[in-house]
Amino acid sequence: MGYMMNIGAEQLQSGATAWASSAIRARLITTAASAPDKDADVMTGIGSSDAAASVSVTGRVAPARSDTRDRVEYTSSNLAFLAVPSTVGACNRVMFYRFVTNDADSIPICCADITGVTPNNGDIGVTMPTNGWFYTQQ
Repeated sequence: MGYMMNIGAEQLQSGATAWASSAIRARLITTAASAPDKDADVMTGIGSSDAAASVSVTGRVAPARSDTRDRVEYTSSNLAFLAVPSTVGACNRVMFYRFVTNDADSIPICCADITGVTPNNGDIGVTMPTNGWFYTQQ
């Protein structure tokens, strides 16, 4: 499932970031990269710098409360990264973030584990897990 970034959780709870309406993007993170620091306040240096390894997240709806699991789940459509060069390298995580103007202004939200993918200059589809990309506890 991955983990929430501190600033991402804070901004979702305060309303500074709205999952359903803010400019949310996702970026592939290579398997070889160290885990992003949960205390990072901006996207600078997180994930692949290749533009093809970053996409706008579509199909987002308001977070859904799950009384059964005692949490609030964040969902979207599956992700489609187009023509990702093989030079990016194998990836096993996706970073969700609120895009502002550039990496220095964009806010990391969550680093989510995905089934490993190996870019080969083609498209990469990433399927959302059954219970959403990530969640916050109630």
